[in-house]
Amino acid sequence: MELITKAPKGTVDIIPGESEKWSLVEAVMTDEAELNGFSEIRTPVFEHTELFLRSVGDTTDVVEKQMYTFEDKGGRSITLRPEGTSGAVRAMLENHPGVHSETVQVRLSEFADSSIDIAVQFYTKTTDIVEYRAVKEDVNLRIMDIMAGEGASFAFPSRSIYIENAPSLPDGKGGLQ
Repeated sequence: MELITKAPKGTVDIIPGESEKWSLVEAVMTDEAELNGFSEIRTPVFEHTELFLRSVGDTTDVVEKQMYTFEDKGGRSITLRPEGTSGAVRAMLENHPGVHSETVQVRLSEFADSSIDIAVQFYTKTTDIVEYRAVKEDVNLRIMDIMAGEGASFAFPSRSIYIENAPSLPDGKGGLQ
């Protein structure tokens, strides 16, 4: 009978007396976020399983150990949301006025030396190059905002060149410093 009368392991009930404190903290955080240019997005608690398989890969720990997946009445594979980024990017692209939502693909491309590369592909609703660039820029900026909201950041590539035996300058000092 313990399973029915106790909250599942790892969860807590927020009851009257505590819920008001939570609401106050949420209101303060929402106000601060809005003052800093952030706005709220609410995505479904569940998504199509393919969204997560495409975005995190089908053999990762997230997929194998952290996802609860089931079939709905229509036989579609549905997963309780294991993280928020994929759903937020999906929602932004699906609702973006310049993007053909049925063409959107968000996929884990590869693990590089110091990064996880994610490919986002979509068709725009324009053939005008200026409008296309504006949509692409807007989508990229929105993805950066979503990532920042999730606590992730971007590592922008840099390149260092090391030259051995650089030629000396006419004053006798070494070349490239």
